[in-house]
Amino acid sequence: MDLQKKRFMNLRPAVIISAGLISGILLGYAFTYLSKVLAVIFFCVLICILLGFTFYYFALSKKLKGAFTISIILAVILGVLVISLDVFSPYDKEGVSVFNGYVVKLYSEELSSDGYTYSIALKGDFLDCKSAKAYAEFSSKTRIFQGSKIRLIGEFTLADSLSEFSFSTGIRYFCKVDESSVYASGFYGIIPTLKHGLLMRFEEFLPSTSALNYALLTGETVYIPNDVMLDYQNVGIAHLFAVSGLHIGLMYGILAMLMKWVKAKPLLRFLILELVLFCYVGFCGFSASSMRAFIIISVREIAFLLGLKPDKTTNLSISAFIVLLINPSDLFSVGFLLSFSVYLGLILLATPLAKTLSKIFPQIISKALSSCIVAEIISLPILVDFFGKCSAFGFLFNMAVIPLVSICYPIILISTALLCVFPISLFGVFPNVLFSFINYALYLANTELFMISGIRFSYSVLPYYLLAYSFAGKFNMSAKSYLILRIILLIALIFGICIVNLAY
Repeated sequence: MDLQKKRFMNLRPAVIISAGLISGILLGYAFTYLSKVLAVIFFCVLICILLGFTFYYFALSKKLKGAFTISIILAVILGVLVISLDVFSPYDKEGVSVFNGYVVKLYSEELSSDGYTYSIALKGDFLDCKSAKAYAEFSSKTRIFQGSKIRLIGEFTLADSLSEFSFSTGIRYFCKVDESSVYASGFYGIIPTLKHGLLMRFEEFLPSTSALNYALLTGETVYIPNDVMLDYQNVGIAHLFAVSGLHIGLMYGILAMLMKWVKAKPLLRFLILELVLFCYVGFCGFSASSMRAFIIISVREIAFLLGLKPDKTTNLSISAFIVLLINPSDLFSVGFLLSFSVYLGLILLATPLAKTLSKIFPQIISKALSSCIVAEIISLPILVDFFGKCSAFGFLFNMAVIPLVSICYPIILISTALLCVFPISLFGVFPNVLFSFINYALYLANTELFMISGIRFSYSVLPYYLLAYSFAGKFNMSAKSYLILRIILLIALIFGICIVNLAY
């Protein structure tokens, strides 16, 4: 086998096993919600093919690829099982009941003369169900926070199991609340208590930018005014408020520098880094994006600790496997899709694009520009399909804002820590200035001019990503073959987009 074919066949085990788990989750989803017959047929065909490979490599050729294929089969079956266990539940009762539990998530908070109006996710005991989730909308004279203990009386009805919202959030019930019965007190756990204290500090000492600073550190955007959030979305920098590789990476860099400064031993360094980062990820609610960044860093640190060479693609695959094993419905959430697809795009496409741009721009600019352009290209179909719009020139705004936030982030962390310990206005000045400056820049710009809307990708997203990833040069084909492949994918993409948009 020549070098190119050998390189092409040298697939990383973690990548294929993660792909097996994802395939199993998709099969389980199809069996549960779509066509059971087609899902069973496809599952049987897939298992037969994999068993055929196993027999050939393991029984006849006596190669380890047979054992490797068995692991793929197990991953597929595991995916089917985890999604099935996540979907099928004992919740089947409906009616009026007393609810005792706590607030899992705030979706919106509006202040009026009559009090606060909320869209909220609850978790607790009702209708003889233990720790079930419910969605509710109601008004309250007192303010409610994430993690608040809450008691109320409501009419609980089962959510539609086919609802994308219910499936991705795990919410089993919708609740019509008797607003006169709402009573909230205290917090469920230490993390909500700490987050509440942080929010109160920000609202006291950073009145104009408290919601933005709180969102930057915790990922909670519920307190950001809709018009302000819309401006950030329109220019493609709303990801600042989704705790991910940017935030975890910056915190990791700060901690690594401190460990180097104190000359900590490798094992102690690893334990301190893992503990601090895990606590921060927990503080941010174990979101898919923060978990992805944490697991990738953890795998990288383990590799260094064992004297191994870390691999970005393997790290990403292990991260996807763990995140989906914990919550398989994350596969259908916008946070997971954006976080993992953009990171994969950066792995495959940022370097080739930077080499091309370096012929025009200095190296430092070409690297920054390539990362921003790749993130824009990869996120475009997901943003358009989920939100109906996407920024056309987000990469330019990201080039300006991301370095600024990266430089300021350590100072914001230090200022926040000092502000929590010493409630003095001086420590709130710098975080306030940063977002005041960004808000003023967005105020001067007509952000709606930068939007792409009125188009859907749907299933045509497959040729779109294949076309994009063909420029990574990972298929080891000739230049002529690449050209033919890209023309075919481009035609398929245009044809697919036309069909999808005409259908809608």
